[in-house]
Amino acid sequence: ASCVDGGTALAGGAWVGATAKFTSTTISGNSSTGDVGGLYTSNQWPVDLINSTVSGNSADGFVGGLELHFAVGGVISYSTVTRNVAGQGSAGVGQYRSPGAHLVTTQGMKILDSIIADNTYGPSNMESDLSAPDALSFQVDHNLIGVSTASIASDNITNVCPLLGPLRDNGGLTKTHALLSHSPAIDAGVHTFGSQPTFDQRGSPYARVITASFVQKIDIGAYEVQPTDIIFNAGLDACVSLP
Repeated sequence: ASCVDGGTALAGGAWVGATAKFTSTTISGNSSTGDVGGLYTSNQWPVDLINSTVSGNSADGFVGGLELHFAVGGVISYSTVTRNVAGQGSAGVGQYRSPGAHLVTTQGMKILDSIIADNTYGPSNMESDLSAPDALSFQVDHNLIGVSTASIASDNITNVCPLLGPLRDNGGLTKTHALLSHSPAIDAGVHTFGSQPTFDQRGSPYARVITASFVQKIDIGAYEVQPTDIIFNAGLDACVSLP
């Protein structure tokens, strides 16, 4: 989908103005000649993004991927936000809107076991993945986040390439980015009994929790590597250079 400027273009993919939940969903290939290429929430209601992918969206202005406005609540979990692009990333010193995910109000917001990486802006393809007002509180645990202008906890993996395959049919009803061999997201999530989906974004039979040597493992992001997967790095779309 696309949004063409007829005043102020906003939200090329989806504009949500109420409580909503996106599960096992891919938001991709959307564009805006203004701001926010992928997903925009306009009201202060909790919106959940679970087991989902936001990839390949673009905006001529700010925020290629998603911009979320919350009063209280909302969660991004077991999801992948990557390869979204924007024309701009900063309107001035201290005024950042990342091309990946920009959270306008973050009280009670949670980002868990998700990949937010390799999102870029401007003609030089500068990476910026997550922005939010530091003065507001939100929980960000056990994610892979490339570059963040917001303060995040030390238990997150930062400033690394996630080693993702291209967006394609890896099984299931929606396209996903596979985790390639040696991806730092593999087995780096937190398994808490009963808290994660049974399957990854692709659904059955792609289990979300894998047991190896009597240890239960879980990957970060929307895609869970399966025991029968044969993964090569030949399909890797190279990451941008991190600052």
